[in-house]
Amino acid sequence: MVKNFGIYVTVFTLLFVFILNIFEKEAKVTTDFDLNIMNEVMKHNGQMTGWSLFAREELPDGQTIHDLEMLMEKWKKRFPQFLWTKKVNSDRMTISGTVSDNTLHYVENLQIVANLKEQNIIQGFIMYELNGTKWNNEVKNEIHGKIELILGEIFQDSTTFFSCIKGEFDGNIDEVIVKKSQKIVDSFNGEIIEKLEEKNFTSLTVHSPFFSHDIQTENGPFNMQIALRENGIDNKTTYIIGTPIITIEY
Repeated sequence: MVKNFGIYVTVFTLLFVFILNIFEKEAKVTTDFDLNIMNEVMKHNGQMTGWSLFAREELPDGQTIHDLEMLMEKWKKRFPQFLWTKKVNSDRMTISGTVSDNTLHYVENLQIVANLKEQNIIQGFIMYELNGTKWNNEVKNEIHGKIELILGEIFQDSTTFFSCIKGEFDGNIDEVIVKKSQKIVDSFNGEIIEKLEEKNFTSLTVHSPFFSHDIQTENGPFNMQIALRENGIDNKTTYIIGTPIITIEY
């Protein structure tokens, strides 16, 4: 009896450790940021050729031109590495700061776009943008740090994030594009909510447990989009994946 009890304890312990490992792996996926999740999932599915991150937030009510100019001066002191410009015409003011990192191969842009209305009433938004062509642990850590920075110093609590990656598959693919797109969906444990299929192009709207920013539709919530296109010239298939939507041209 004691021997059997020891066996039960051992089996239970091993089962507990197994469940804990699964939980830790799932937690790592679900708490990671979207760009890295997409790159981790897709790193064995073709070659990544570019990525982008957009963060956007509406300007608060009651802002004046003076307020935005003061914000620009604050950002100049906080981010001196940026090259700053300001453009103003009769109905719009645009403030932009740009910097590039030639080592990690990305460009960073911080922008205020304000539509100037009658009686000095201003409507507009703040936008932060990152675009790059390389992804590794060094880039991942750098971008993660920047996300934490902009959340803490630039935006408040109503920020909308959009992440995209793009890439291509070798010309040796022996699968039709629909089957390849389904394999990508399966890699994200996704459920197809909507789809558009043409001869050399497919676009999928998907819900994946890997991402948390859902958009509601009549067919159900979704949080990612996938687009694939076959190029008959070089026999390659390009892909674009975005959360919660694709924000770059495809």
